[in-house]
Parts: sequence; structure tokens; C-alpha cells
Amino acid sequence: DALTSLPGVGFPIASAFLAFANPEAFVVVDRRTWQAAQSLTDLEGAYPDPPNIEQYEAFLDTCHVLADRYGVGPWEVYMFLWRHGSESTDPE
Repeated sequence: DALTSLPGVGFPIASAFLAFANPEAFVVVDRRTWQAAQSLTDLEGAYPDPPNIEQYEAFLDTCHVLADRYGVGPWEVYMFLWRHGSESTDPE
């Protein structure tokens, strides 16, 4: 809440600050990474624009499940989700 109360700082930017400060605990959330996580897991609902804390926590829990499943850290999960989201939105 403290970050998103700053002018011009929405949840995606706040999550980027958190991921920069503690990359082993936080993952950046945006439409692309949400949709990629949703396609790979049981994360429910369309991307909430903007997400609230509870929705971010659900996304973050999903990312930690993926990290545990594949034996990687949250940063690697983010990079994969970002790339997977890019591939799923690119025209053929």
C-alpha cells in the first residue's frame, strides 16, 4: 500500500520495486506475466487492472509454486513468464 500510494506508482511498478529490492521473494506482475502464469497453473481470473494486494499475493503464490516445481528462483520464473507471455501474444 505504501508504494502504490505514491503518485504515478501502480501495482506493476510497485511490484518491480519489490522485486528489485528482494528478488528471491517478489516477482513483477503485469498483464503478460499474469496471463502466462494463468496458462500454466490454476491461477484464476482475468488480469485485474490494477491488481489489489490479495490478487498480487495469489499471483506471487503461483510464482513460488512454479519456482518449487522447476527448482528455480522467482527471478527465473519471472523471465520465463515474461517470455512465455510474449510468445503467446505474438501474431503468427
